[in-house]
Amino acid sequence: NIILYTINNMDYEDNPELREEGKRAANQMISVIRASRGDSFATMHYEIAYLSLAKFSHADQTKDGHDMALLNYGKLRDFHESRGNARKVKDLNARIKKIKSERDGQRDINLDRIDIEEEVKQSRELYARHVKQYGEESSKTFQSASILIRNLWGSGLHGLENERLADKLFSISRRVHGPEHPETKEFQQFSERCKSREVGIKLANVIREWQVLGFEEDEEKYVIKGPIMHPRVENEELTIRVPINELIMLQGTPVTCHGLKNAAHLNGKIGDVKSPYEEKVGRYVVRFEDKTIKPALVKPENLRIILDLSGENAS
Repeated sequence: NIILYTINNMDYEDNPELREEGKRAANQMISVIRASRGDSFATMHYEIAYLSLAKFSHADQTKDGHDMALLNYGKLRDFHESRGNARKVKDLNARIKKIKSERDGQRDINLDRIDIEEEVKQSRELYARHVKQYGEESSKTFQSASILIRNLWGSGLHGLENERLADKLFSISRRVHGPEHPETKEFQQFSERCKSREVGIKLANVIREWQVLGFEEDEEKYVIKGPIMHPRVENEELTIRVPINELIMLQGTPVTCHGLKNAAHLNGKIGDVKSPYEEKVGRYVVRFEDKTIKPALVKPENLRIILDLSGENAS
């Protein structure tokens, strides 16, 4: 179980050796579960084993990998179906449909989005349950928090929630475990990653990614560095200043509203960019942190990227 948890929280997609080690651990756990014949503790880990085996197989991105993932997701679906867990069955059917479309060369981006948001929802519920049951400082809560942060990051849509959670957990872990503890360092890395602001710049019909370094209020220009290549070579990047309307804000970017007249009540309100720039209307869809405020269409010149969330409204 520890091995599976560790590998699930590593970049196994790019590491075939990690995936193979994960498959071995999952198969070993399944053998133990079968031998237990009804042991409730072992049965609790049935889902972890088959879910991990399916994910590692899917990450191989081969026909055999897809078939193996379908087989294991199918077994897990049957398991939940026999126990009347309709929500889990629905989620697994969506995963199966997605993998079949990939295998058959008909990948549906909408299915990817549904799958990612379902994982965010489930990991959010798990974290909340662990906080309630074990408190914010327990190892179980730290584990579920780590999963939630990774899923929020993977969705690319929840910049505010992710950064606030990472900062909170870094602070708690530093207090409980000390600055040198592996969990403290992990949450510190999450926090630093969440604080980095990237934007797009369109050059010769190609959008390149740049990092935001600051904002010059008097000229209303952002200082940016890039273009960012992968792997990144910072000493070859340029530092330039560009007007607000030449930036392409990425989904999940934390922003505040500024200079609105017809909707002045939104000025200073914190939110994040919910969808890509709507060229037809010349606006971004902004989802606000205050859930009593409905998402709004806002012009680029009426938005400021929040570079430091600790200052709340500071950009």
